[in-house]
Amino acid sequence: MLARRIAEVDGDAAMLLDVVAIAGDACTPAALDATSLPEERLLDATRALEDADLLVPTPRGPAFAHGLLRDVAHARLERQRVHDLHREVATALDRADAPASERAHHWDRGEEWLRAWPLYRRAAEEALAGHAVDEAERCLRRALELPVDTDEASVVREDLVDRVLVPTGRVRAAREVLAPWIDGELSCRALLAWVDVLQLQGEYAPVDGVLDRAVAAAGDDQEQLARAWTLRAEHAHRLGRSEQARHAAKEALAAAERAPGTDKVLASWYTAASVFRAAGATTEALAAADRLLDQGRRNGSLRMEAFGLELRGLLALDRGDAQVVVDSLSVAAARFRQVRDRRHEALCLGNLAGACYLRAELLVDAVDALHALGDLRSAALYTQNLGSVHELREAWSAARAAYREAAEELIGLGDAEAAACLAAGARVERRDGAPREAAAAMLDRAEAMELDRTNQLAVALERAAFAATYDGDGHAALAAAEAMIAELEAVPSFLEGPVEEARGLVRGTTGTMGDADPVERA
Repeated sequence: MLARRIAEVDGDAAMLLDVVAIAGDACTPAALDATSLPEERLLDATRALEDADLLVPTPRGPAFAHGLLRDVAHARLERQRVHDLHREVATALDRADAPASERAHHWDRGEEWLRAWPLYRRAAEEALAGHAVDEAERCLRRALELPVDTDEASVVREDLVDRVLVPTGRVRAAREVLAPWIDGELSCRALLAWVDVLQLQGEYAPVDGVLDRAVAAAGDDQEQLARAWTLRAEHAHRLGRSEQARHAAKEALAAAERAPGTDKVLASWYTAASVFRAAGATTEALAAADRLLDQGRRNGSLRMEAFGLELRGLLALDRGDAQVVVDSLSVAAARFRQVRDRRHEALCLGNLAGACYLRAELLVDAVDALHALGDLRSAALYTQNLGSVHELREAWSAARAAYREAAEELIGLGDAEAAACLAAGARVERRDGAPREAAAAMLDRAEAMELDRTNQLAVALERAAFAATYDGDGHAALAAAEAMIAELEAVPSFLEGPVEEARGLVRGTTGTMGDADPVERA
């Protein structure tokens, strides 16, 4: 019956019906130009189709009265006619400079893939600017699927990994995209994205070699060189190689001085200063923070100023200057809000919550904002921090729920940090009087993961806590902790101080110790 009603349409109305069938949910004024009908004839055709209950008016333009009508109208079109109509609609949208995603779709469906390719890339840029990461991922993935022979495919692949998948914590997906190409001659940017993937999955052994390749591949590109040295500084710091970390941070800052003030360069400044801070090089860290702040104010860059203010706040936290902490981080969050950088505003709120530690509402706001932005990893890490806040308040049920939520989200992302959440959850289970088996099962699950060294140490200390608190099998837990710490201690130049302290702690916690908790003492 529907097919018969549509078949009765002819002339201008038939042309309009075909274009609306191709245009999508509604035919915008720009797409209507594909009919090539003068305005008066177009209005007459529209009225005729509305009178026939085939089309209805919408705020965007005419649309089918219901989806089944559109399906029938589209199905009756021959394949070549469909391609031709998509090209005509795409041409009309090009003339109107319509959104890139719409134009890419129609050129794609019209099998004009060389025209669709750059538009999908532009659509991804527009989506990223609006924090629509799922749409950006869809556009970039479709661009890679198009049967187009181009040297720029690697750039799109790197955009997908570096700007969409890694920042939002989709580590497994990032690995799947990059893995087939990793043994080839990859760019510095692709190699650095691979380092991010390895670190997030707790695979640290190959990182040094990949970073060597990245520094060599950067050449004269100071922005990429700054980022490569920044990641080398982070990696060295994680391994407890303080001198190497400081050297790499200095190299990163030197390259950043020679590079334009892009977001990636700002991130290099920020991370290098953070490495200095973690290594106890307060003077160098403060100098980097002041450099960021001064350059931001001189250039009128609120974003750069915000980064500098956040660093100053964190350094004040180290000094115990609570007022400077709150003032600096509050202003930094406001600056990020001014430049509509919702992600860094949320991260800054999280740091402010850390400084004020019992301000759980700030962490909740940060988690909600990061979830909305698709940054699942950062949201999970702040959920972990929220668990710590609840634990300080002895709100065991809330702490347990937060740790469990963070662990499950990080496990889903393939992130080794999940082990620390599981270990913290085991601690809360124990303190809340849960059966020993429940907490032990969480530790077993953590220990079975691909752990980085820091998380292995965390699990070892949790095992020591069990040994110090329980009779009987507590001695087995102590033995497991001893074995893990011995393995860590055998790694050259790795966390020597913390591991040796942990070994001494575990050796002093035999038998039942009542309320004495080796994890608290650690």
